[in-house]
Amino acid sequence: MVAFPQAIVTDKRGRFCGFSMKKVIGYSPVHELYSPKSRRLKFPNKDYRFLVHTTQNIVRAIASVHKAGCIIGDINHSGILISREGLAILIDTDSFQIHDGRKTYHCQVGVEEYTAPELQGQSLTKLLRTENHDCFALAVLIFYLLGMGRHPFAGTDPNDPNKELGHQIRDYQFSYSLAGPVSNIPPKASLLLKDFPLEVRKAFEEAFGRRKSGFFGTKGHSAPQRPSAFEWVECLGKMQKSLKACPVNPQHFYPASSKSCPWCRIRQQSGVDYFGINPQKQTKQNSLLSLKKAAHSQNPQAECALGLRYLEGRGVLKDYQQAFQWLQQADKHGSLEATFNLGVIFYQGNGIGQNFDMARKYFLKAALSGDPDANYNLGVMYCNGDGVSQDLKQSQKYLKKAAMKGHLEAKQILNSLL
Repeated sequence: MVAFPQAIVTDKRGRFCGFSMKKVIGYSPVHELYSPKSRRLKFPNKDYRFLVHTTQNIVRAIASVHKAGCIIGDINHSGILISREGLAILIDTDSFQIHDGRKTYHCQVGVEEYTAPELQGQSLTKLLRTENHDCFALAVLIFYLLGMGRHPFAGTDPNDPNKELGHQIRDYQFSYSLAGPVSNIPPKASLLLKDFPLEVRKAFEEAFGRRKSGFFGTKGHSAPQRPSAFEWVECLGKMQKSLKACPVNPQHFYPASSKSCPWCRIRQQSGVDYFGINPQKQTKQNSLLSLKKAAHSQNPQAECALGLRYLEGRGVLKDYQQAFQWLQQADKHGSLEATFNLGVIFYQGNGIGQNFDMARKYFLKAALSGDPDANYNLGVMYCNGDGVSQDLKQSQKYLKKAAMKGHLEAKQILNSLL
């Protein structure tokens, strides 16, 4: 579905006043699904099958725009809303590139992390966008959704650790590429390209690589010919049908082509379980007992969940000391969520006294693992001078990292600083 203007609104004299369009209710920004932290809050009980299903619906919506002969131009996470059932709505249609006879209304805006390599650094004001440009942004969005919020070009270049994302895109440094050569190293404990079915792997390589002739039999252009939205619908449909349950954790679903469960691997590497314990499926009493049992077994996700219960008083009496102890244990055992929340506790002074130095320590630890909220909080601390010397350059550094992961508040602050 596309939220497009439906009718012109005029006054009694027939003068133009505006236009009417459907009001979207009950939908959430797409980044709240691919961000693991917000997914647990906004889409509880949803497993990987739901992410693949929703991704298909988003791709179908974009395919419908292309079929109508329009170019979106500014595909990004802020222009897509999704429902609890995985339905997708495209908004911000005022920036679509539209042809009306001999007149072309250009899309004059774009977001760096979704902009194709051949357009990086160019002025977009009068640029004629193509469907192939849209297909790069579409592939980035698909990677975000299927890869738990990781950007396909985010990684570390040993030869240039401070290389900006736009330059990595411009240089075709697809961090997860198996076709290479690329110098980028993807973040640790990530879903890898080998975890996807062969056809999906090939589609990503074709979307992000330098090749001029495609895996889908397309002919070359000055820029790589990328898989179309229609082709993505087909290969994602096959992936959806191939998903199977993990024999160890029935909440883990992954492609049958993968030799082992990638979610179990990531949990072993980092202590983070993207589709782990979910007490909402049990009664409150059994949930708490199960949670305590798992926490005493040193399950980091359970330790973190129990700590947050004591912190917020959910199902237990509020107890800051218990909260702090369980979150420390979870942090020790590798829970990124616990690390972040310890930073919040010290920043706000919940029950233990405010300590900006300790808050910064925990936020830094979480930020190094790629947590967008931790990067955002560090940006705010340096912007406000909370426990540190006010440093707008450092603030922008962390806010940019958060914005790259889709953090809307970070983007808003960055815009105000520029």
